[in-house]
Amino acid sequence: GLIVAIFECAVALPTSNGARNEISGSLFDIGTSQPSVFFSAAHAFLIQQNKLSGHNRAFILSIINKILESSHVSENLDEQQALLIINLVTQEITISKDQEEAWPQAASDVLVTLAKRKTLVNHVMDAVLQKFPPGLSVPPHRYIVLSMASIAEHNAIGFVPFLTDILSRSIPLLQNIKTDSHRYAWAHAFRSFCESLREYTTTFIIDKSQAINGRNLKVSKYGSEFAPSDYTDQMEMVYDSVFCWLSSKDPKVRAETANCVGELCLVITQKRLNEEIRKLIPMLLSLCRRATIDQHLITQGICVLLEAACVDDSCSLEPYLEDILNTLFPHVCVFNEEAINSNFTMRNQNEAFRCFHVAASRFADKIVYYLLHKMQSNQDPCKLGAINLMRHLLNSAGPYMEDKRALVILGLKPILQAGISDSLSIKVKKALCQLCIALADHGYIDAQGGCAVIEFLVKNAVAVEEISKKVLSDNSLGLSLRTQCGQALQTIANTCSFAHKLLWPYLFVYICVEAYTPVITDIIKCLRLLAERMVDEGEKLDFVTGFDEANVANNLQVFCRLLVCLTNAPLNSSLTKRAYEALRLLRAAASWFHSSLESVVEEYYDKLKFAIDGLSTVGEEAVPSSQLSPKLRSRFIVEWHTQVLNFLDACVVSVSEGEWRCCLASTMAKHFNLYINFHDEKAFLMRCIGQVLARITNAAFVNAHLMLMFRETNHSYLVERVGCAQAVGYCSVTHIDLVIAELERAIKWDYMKKRAKVFGFIQDMIPYKNYSDSEMANLHATIMLCYGFVVFHCPIEVVVQQVENKVLQSLRRHLENPQLETVERESLLQTIYLIAVSVHPSYLNADYHLEILSEFLTHIKVHIPIFILDLFIFIILFFKFRKFSRYGRWCTKLCERHVEIYIKRIKTMIQLSLGLLSLSLFYFKINLYDLIIIDFFQLFQPYYSSIADHERMRSIEATLLVLNIYFDAATDFSLERANEFTAMASLLAFLVPRITDSLCYVRYNALKVVHWTFRLSFVLKGVARETPDPSLFDYDTFMQENLGHEEKLDNLISRKIIKFMANIVEARLPSSLVNNYMLYLFNMLNDRQNQVGSAAALLLSNIIKSRGDTLRNEAKMLMDVMLTKLSEVHSSAQVHDELQNAFLELANHQLHPCIDVMLSHPLPYSINVVEAWHTLVSESLLFPLITEYLIELMVSVSYDFVDIGSGTSTKIVRAGVCSLAAGIIELVKNGQPENEFSKRIPQIIATLLIYLATVIDTQYPLVQQEQKDGSKSPLIITPELRRVSSSPATLVSQALLTLFARTRDEKIVAKMNSERALIYNIYIYIYILYVLYVIICFIKITAIFQFAIRGFGDLSECSPNVLEKYSSCAMKAIINGLDYSGDRRDEVATEAVKALNKLSSCVETNRLQGILSNVLLKLRPCFEKENTALRIASFSLFGELGIRVGDCDIFKEQLIINSVSLLLHLNDDEDDVKLICVRCLMLVGPLFHSTGISSVIEKTLNAEKICANYPLFLKEFSQVLASSFPDRVNYFALNLNNYFKSTSSKIRSNAACMTGFLLGCLSPELQTTISKELIFSGLMSLLKDQSIDVRLSTARAISFLQNFA
Repeated sequence: GLIVAIFECAVALPTSNGARNEISGSLFDIGTSQPSVFFSAAHAFLIQQNKLSGHNRAFILSIINKILESSHVSENLDEQQALLIINLVTQEITISKDQEEAWPQAASDVLVTLAKRKTLVNHVMDAVLQKFPPGLSVPPHRYIVLSMASIAEHNAIGFVPFLTDILSRSIPLLQNIKTDSHRYAWAHAFRSFCESLREYTTTFIIDKSQAINGRNLKVSKYGSEFAPSDYTDQMEMVYDSVFCWLSSKDPKVRAETANCVGELCLVITQKRLNEEIRKLIPMLLSLCRRATIDQHLITQGICVLLEAACVDDSCSLEPYLEDILNTLFPHVCVFNEEAINSNFTMRNQNEAFRCFHVAASRFADKIVYYLLHKMQSNQDPCKLGAINLMRHLLNSAGPYMEDKRALVILGLKPILQAGISDSLSIKVKKALCQLCIALADHGYIDAQGGCAVIEFLVKNAVAVEEISKKVLSDNSLGLSLRTQCGQALQTIANTCSFAHKLLWPYLFVYICVEAYTPVITDIIKCLRLLAERMVDEGEKLDFVTGFDEANVANNLQVFCRLLVCLTNAPLNSSLTKRAYEALRLLRAAASWFHSSLESVVEEYYDKLKFAIDGLSTVGEEAVPSSQLSPKLRSRFIVEWHTQVLNFLDACVVSVSEGEWRCCLASTMAKHFNLYINFHDEKAFLMRCIGQVLARITNAAFVNAHLMLMFRETNHSYLVERVGCAQAVGYCSVTHIDLVIAELERAIKWDYMKKRAKVFGFIQDMIPYKNYSDSEMANLHATIMLCYGFVVFHCPIEVVVQQVENKVLQSLRRHLENPQLETVERESLLQTIYLIAVSVHPSYLNADYHLEILSEFLTHIKVHIPIFILDLFIFIILFFKFRKFSRYGRWCTKLCERHVEIYIKRIKTMIQLSLGLLSLSLFYFKINLYDLIIIDFFQLFQPYYSSIADHERMRSIEATLLVLNIYFDAATDFSLERANEFTAMASLLAFLVPRITDSLCYVRYNALKVVHWTFRLSFVLKGVARETPDPSLFDYDTFMQENLGHEEKLDNLISRKIIKFMANIVEARLPSSLVNNYMLYLFNMLNDRQNQVGSAAALLLSNIIKSRGDTLRNEAKMLMDVMLTKLSEVHSSAQVHDELQNAFLELANHQLHPCIDVMLSHPLPYSINVVEAWHTLVSESLLFPLITEYLIELMVSVSYDFVDIGSGTSTKIVRAGVCSLAAGIIELVKNGQPENEFSKRIPQIIATLLIYLATVIDTQYPLVQQEQKDGSKSPLIITPELRRVSSSPATLVSQALLTLFARTRDEKIVAKMNSERALIYNIYIYIYILYVLYVIICFIKITAIFQFAIRGFGDLSECSPNVLEKYSSCAMKAIINGLDYSGDRRDEVATEAVKALNKLSSCVETNRLQGILSNVLLKLRPCFEKENTALRIASFSLFGELGIRVGDCDIFKEQLIINSVSLLLHLNDDEDDVKLICVRCLMLVGPLFHSTGISSVIEKTLNAEKICANYPLFLKEFSQVLASSFPDRVNYFALNLNNYFKSTSSKIRSNAACMTGFLLGCLSPELQTTISKELIFSGLMSLLKDQSIDVRLSTARAISFLQNFA
């Protein structure tokens, strides 16, 4: 009955949403567990529901089919049950209408599923043939025909034995088939019959051959003999009838018929085929050209026809071959995006490929000629189609193409030459490259014809034709072509048997060509593969044959090229790969470079390989150099280059011939032109030259090459300047006198312009008179760097002499020049640093002190401008260089006060020299301290908000650099010792808003600073520097997803970014820094960019929202600042609105201090204060609280008596009274919402009248009052107030008049104004209030009961004596309130339960126990009330009672009774109810005294969150509940049955689910105790529920009862 009920539920569901899918899942679970029961129910349902619509019957049949597809169901299916299903579905097919599709198709699928089983296929076929008896004059139902076709496709072995019978019944009917739908079905069927016959034949032949070989002796399942020719006559008759259907008007019928005719051609005799081919091929080709629907079926038919025709050479197919190729070829040339995304188009293309493949078995030569001709077309699609088709034939039709090798290679030469000459598009080149790979894979590339292929691949490895001429929509095409060409060359080098003849030494032509530098890795790898293959084959590398050509690189050229390829290997994966390949080729060809190098290379190979493995980032994405830390650049790269240079030095030392060394240096010098656009490689080449020159004794040769190196250096690039200077420094190791002499002549040359001759190694440079000032400055910078590296590298024994006698004297001319460019100052500072390192005693290994250094420092103070001097001294002091031994001897010991002085002086320098500062900080490795870092950041803060873009950029960039250096070098934090990053507050406050800056570069760097700030704060907690912060956002991802490249961000995007950052700041900012953070944010509100100011206000609002509860001491100060800022930002609506939100957040957390601040402002209020009052009282949540607080303040004494002499005194009003009256006025004017204001009108009137009576005869003070500590009170009563309001009573009466104006009581105002009643008749109004109070007390109003019960609940806040005296009476009254008859909306009941909740936590236990049974009895109905507040209070009270009196037997019993309600409401309609149920269940869970229940609760529930996975929790809890209380399971089930009638659809749904979970896990013994009839009838009624969710939940629940007896 339940299964039928689910069927009825399913067919009533709408088909548009996914509800039926869920029902289907439930039915599938039931069907797979109880298949017999399910199939019987389905059979009965379909038989009885004869008026059921087609799509609903299809739904039931589809579920049956899905269950039958399950393996264990089909294997264990009873034969009688199967016959019942077969008869059912065949009947379903026959009763369906012809226009129906889903219904008969679903039935047909069931038949096919059953027919897949060899034991049932005969039954299925018998049933189908019963619906297709012999002698029919009209065709059977078309889905009977389609079912036979599907059975033939899925079980040919079981189908073919029936084929003769089927054909004998079908052939007589063919002439009577007139409708297109039936013709389509029959054409499809005959095609399937033919395919099954082919499959049957193939299987028969295989099994017969196995039987002959002794593998299988039983072939009887096919019959004793089987011959496909037995069906030839029948199939020819079918062919005659079907052929005429090709002229049908329906394109689908034509397409299916064409496919069928093609299949029939494989069955009919070859003679008949030869007769029919003349008319058949033109007709099929014509159909293919005109087809727009199911074109792939026609192409498939042509393919099968070709297969039949190509079997016999006597078939006259040649006359039609060209037409066939011309018709099919356009389907191959489909490359537009729309066609590629179309499945039908791609299927048609694949079928066209198959056609060419089949035709190639007989006409391979003609097809090759045809494709080669098409490759010469001017249209790219035609070329691409021919190339792809040729590749397809090479890969698939190998045996037929073997003898066409020479033809293919020769025919491809023209297009390969076109590719070499850049006359092809990149797409065509890519396709041609893939064809070359196919040629290599199949051995088509030989020594004679492979040269064109190799030349094409090599030339296009750097092809930039389309990229250089126009901007491509996708620049990745060129890179992709380059990659494919490289891979093709590697494939040839690794696999081709003729690779050595083709590539060696051909690739040596390009290894030293500048244009091939981007693909040098691929070239080196190919050469390495060739070398290793020759060695593996036992051959010796041949460096003679072909190497005498002029354009082939010699051994030293290759050696130099490979050395430079080792540059920057640890930087990224591509450079690492290049270094690996270069290193391996160096090892393979070491003997070629020189016989002495073989042992050196072998010795250093493992060292260098190990160094790459240790320093590189192989496998990771390439990292831009701008994002690399200085640690990576200064340590990893330098360490790697040092090892490579050591390797080079060892190579040079191992060769004693001076001529070889000179040739090596000359070759290196000639390679400068290879690296014009590769500055890192060029700089490394200079270092290599310097290393080699240091080992050459020929002074003239060294001088000439130093001169050449200077001429080739691009001095505008720092890396080349440094490379050149280091090379000169390396030379100074052995040629110190030569180098120093030349530098001395250069420095005296009066800045390179006044004399014509220059010192040796730069006298032949380009005429300096044509140099611009900036170029000359760069040249000067290089010369100064040369001095530094010469001193650094020269021998220790002469360094002091050279510095004292020559270097310092030569540098004085530059030091005396006050107009040096920044680049020159940077080089000067680095040079001084290198000199300082070189002359330090720890370096010299001697106690040595240079007196001239003090004079040198004094000279700097006099001649260098103030900002450079301050920068230099500031760096020394700031980074504690007096503790850093290199500088300790330079300057006298200075006190900490000097640091402050220089920090102040440095401010004038920041704006001009941030770039110099950045570079200086980068070079110095120093000790940093947090306090000095804060001082440093204070220097930059004024420039963060500068109106000048460059000042903002440089200040933030310098801040980022300081943070990086501090992170690497700071010594004020260590492991397991937590510190606080005190600069965090200012950095976040100033730079998080800057992320919305209008300048893109500023946004990026501001985000970097914020990111590093969080990293530093994390590390300062005591963790290691390299420890990752898993919760910190990824900078690159965040930047790409949120920060745009345009000049200004959209407002919505800005708010999204700031909200995200605000949450991170709130989570990471220490409480001790919150105050400073907010004060800094206030400064950002006045930023010139409104978007930045708005961001600061948004951050302020967020931090107050999250930390507002902790700001009680700071609330008044924050309020004062906010009121001031609101007036300052009034002109910017965006910032003003955000700041108002922050103001409201502060008021939400610290309302009373905020009101106190506003009350302390002078009267009358300013516009800003009035707006603040308006903002606060307009908030619906704040208005009641403000009203209560103001009325509470008005209770205090409002005046003082002041003695005025003669024994008399007068009443002087207190200032706070006037402030309260003014506050009430603003509250009455703008208080919202209206209903809350209306509720409080009586209270406000009464308070104001009493207040008026109190101040009726008071006066304003004449002097400003003093506070108790003697200080003056804030000035509140101003002369302006005295002018507009003559007395305090007037001010209070103004409040009353404002109130009556708000309530539109004009008559009262007019009457009181006419009689001056508010002043003279005050006692009359007090009496009126008394009368009103008496009337209210004697009228039975629900609100009175509410307030009375609420008052009883407030006894919990009274003293213990009062509570003990009145608690008994109060609790009785509260319980009676639960039975109040007039409580239609449960308002009184809600107050009663809340009051009981308050009292239950503080009254004595014995009193609770006395009323416990009564309370629990009345509480149970409250769980199901519609009032959300009542449900919340009820579950809260139940949990509180569990804490207090949970051990009582009464409560334990009620706990079991109410456990169902508690579990169901865990998934209540309201989230608040869900949360309170979670807390209640966690409180009372231990009272079940079940370890299983306690475990489930502890594992799943969290008191601060609602249940995350309610179905899973309910399932686990229900199972444990059933096992813990087996005697109560029937009670639980019946209780759940009662909830099936709940008014809440969600509760009904929960009850159904719990019923399934509870009963589904019962043992057979427990199942007998359940009232099944009652419960199952309830479930069946829920299947008809109005709510779809309830019906779905019920169906899922019933599926859990699959094993229920």
